[in-house]
Amino acid sequence: MALEKMIEVLGQVEFFKNFSKDQINLVAFVSDFRQIPAGDLLVKQGDVAEGAFILVSGELVTEHEGGKHPDSVIDQPGALIGDMALLAATPRAVSIRARTNCDVVFVPRTHFKKLIQTYPELGEMMAAHIRQSLSSYVDALSSVGAKLKRG
Repeated sequence: MALEKMIEVLGQVEFFKNFSKDQINLVAFVSDFRQIPAGDLLVKQGDVAEGAFILVSGELVTEHEGGKHPDSVIDQPGALIGDMALLAATPRAVSIRARTNCDVVFVPRTHFKKLIQTYPELGEMMAAHIRQSLSSYVDALSSVGAKLKRG
């Protein structure tokens, strides 16, 4: 994928909306474009994450070991997958498989962390994003818990 297209893709991701043009250019320069054939794993549950992915096209599906949670489909272009991996080497919570042929952009943590060191305001934006994600996750868990108690 050409650098210009990578910049365009990153500019459409909600998380990167407040980045300057120079900051997006830097992220694009260190990111890679990957094609994932239908049926292949993008990430495996339990593996240590080395960065985040952005869905460019196609459909991905989550898979939970043991089937304790329902699978979900990721099909929105610009979806940021594994945002926490941009900050920390954490194990993947789920496996993600390509349901169709997919194009993704991989943003490596090592380079992203250097960008945050250079632009501390990005670290603050990342922290706000993570707080919002965690809040939404806790709200969803509370909602499921309430439904289970009722039914």
